[in-house]
Amino acid sequence: MGRTETFTESDLGISHRYKFGRDARYTIEGFLYIRNLFNEKNVLGLQTQISNTNFTASTLTQGGCTTCGDEAAVFQTIFNRGGIQQFVLNFLNSRGVSATGFRNDYKLPNSFQAPRDVRFGFRFFF
Repeated sequence: MGRTETFTESDLGISHRYKFGRDARYTIEGFLYIRNLFNEKNVLGLQTQISNTNFTASTLTQGGCTTCGDEAAVFQTIFNRGGIQQFVLNFLNSRGVSATGFRNDYKLPNSFQAPRDVRFGFRFFF
């Protein structure tokens, strides 16, 4: 499937407290928090679904599987006869990129790192 790029995120947090009032009893704190400071857009995930087709015994037979007459025979082919990967690929290649063939976004990025997030505020302690 391949790997996505390394996920990195640089965050910054700055705060400062200022005491005031009689006996320095009250405190106000200003803060600034920035998540994803450099606004990196790393890829977190890829499209892993190769097709929208529900592969059954009949679709595998259309892909050239002569031993896939019913579900039990499909399981026998998967576990005892080398698998069904080539039959699935034959079926998809015959349809190309379409609703029943390959998805046109297969192996393309589909989730990304969150954008920059800035929080600014004050807190009052008493």
